[in-house]
Amino acid sequence: MVPDRTNLGEFPLQSSEISSTSDFKYKISRPSPILCCYLLRNNLTLSRRPTSSIQNSIPHNERRFFINNSQRLEDLQRNAASRRNGIFIVVTIFITCLVGLLYVYRNFPKLDANERNHIKLPTNIEDAQLLGKVLANYTDKYYFEVLIAIILTFLFLQSFAIPGTLFLSILCGFLFSFPIALLVICFCSATGASFCYLVSNRFLRSLITHYFPDQVKKYTDLVRKHKDNLFNYMLFLRMTPILPNWFINITSPVVQVPIYTFWIGTFIGVAPPSIVAIQAGQTLLELTSSSGTWSWTSVIVLGALAVASLIPVFLKDKLKKKFA
Repeated sequence: MVPDRTNLGEFPLQSSEISSTSDFKYKISRPSPILCCYLLRNNLTLSRRPTSSIQNSIPHNERRFFINNSQRLEDLQRNAASRRNGIFIVVTIFITCLVGLLYVYRNFPKLDANERNHIKLPTNIEDAQLLGKVLANYTDKYYFEVLIAIILTFLFLQSFAIPGTLFLSILCGFLFSFPIALLVICFCSATGASFCYLVSNRFLRSLITHYFPDQVKKYTDLVRKHKDNLFNYMLFLRMTPILPNWFINITSPVVQVPIYTFWIGTFIGVAPPSIVAIQAGQTLLELTSSSGTWSWTSVIVLGALAVASLIPVFLKDKLKKKFA
């Protein structure tokens, strides 16, 4: 006989009908998120009724409201995770490419300390001029090394939308013949922009649509409007300053511009401004020659190039009306 302990203030921890060998199973029913949202929204509490009966008592329109909100919350969380993962992967790719580029520079032909100070990414005309002088001394002896270094640097800058490609274009005109310089610039511009296109398409879609929704919508409408002559429209965008090149690179996959149209349009579209940059580089070569004299011909050429570079700006409104 089990002694009565209620008077002593003690209670048995386990019912006498339940033992460790009994077949009794106790199932805990956890309320669904929809039910919890409904109770909180209506300031209700969970009663002793089964959760299934309470959930079934929720009106159909209320249940659909909470289902939609639950799905929307899951989509937001999924998109946020996708943006974080995309940024991490792109940063990893950037660091890897940067390390590879630094390795190329470390294995560059031997330079003295004075000349090595000028081996850096040019940020202005003076830097490009000093870099061109140093590289010109090695172009004849290390022609392919210099060419490969410039190509890799151009691809790196173009792939990650880093400023400096204009001065590299001038440098190509300074170091190489006109056909080689034009081919290098057009190829690197198209290939680097296409790499940016692929990275954006694979890892940055959610990020772009989140932070540039209005711009993406506007660009999408323009692409759909010019779907029949998309190649010509891509040429127009590359030759005029209506949209920044970096924005075109990252949003083109989002608005469904085909990669082959993007590459060919970029290759041909960058040719006219590249010709201006190459000619400026060749004129710079004349101005930094051993004679070091300024000629009226060089001054006139530089002035003509400056005017030519402004032509797309002057024609911007007229061309925009045609393609808008």
